[in-house]
Amino acid sequence: MHGWLSSGAPIEPTSLVPLAAQLFAYNVCLPGLATVWLSRVQAGGYSLGYNVPFLNSVLYGLWLGTNSFAVPLPQRLAPTLAVYYTRSGPYEMTALLLVAAALARSASIVQETFWGGRTVYIPAAERRLHLREYLVIAFAVLLLAVANTVEAWMWLEAIRT
Repeated sequence: MHGWLSSGAPIEPTSLVPLAAQLFAYNVCLPGLATVWLSRVQAGGYSLGYNVPFLNSVLYGLWLGTNSFAVPLPQRLAPTLAVYYTRSGPYEMTALLLVAAALARSASIVQETFWGGRTVYIPAAERRLHLREYLVIAFAVLLLAVANTVEAWMWLEAIRT
């Protein structure tokens, strides 16, 4: 069994919890931290943190269309609304989008337009998160954990059959 998509990282999925923890760690360390880091910059009123969920959605569509998952499906899935409710990828992207939305107004670097203009550094005291942003981030982490547990379960079912 090979790891994350085409990376070839070895994964030995023996039980649900370790595999779900690996998937969760991957999603927090790569796209999760990238979303948080890019949310520090805002250009033209747009938080760059939104770029990660957007890119993740595009890549998920490509993987779905070509069946290039780490554990391939028996056949390609047609892109329907049923995919949203039966696969874990859309929930992972929703979690990333929630984090980007919660952090959208907390940028430390604000530039007037995408192509230049005045750039301003916002002091930490002016960009504090409120309780609602923390609650959204907590919900996103919970959603990501559930999505990764479902994905781990689907992997184990595919391997066992």
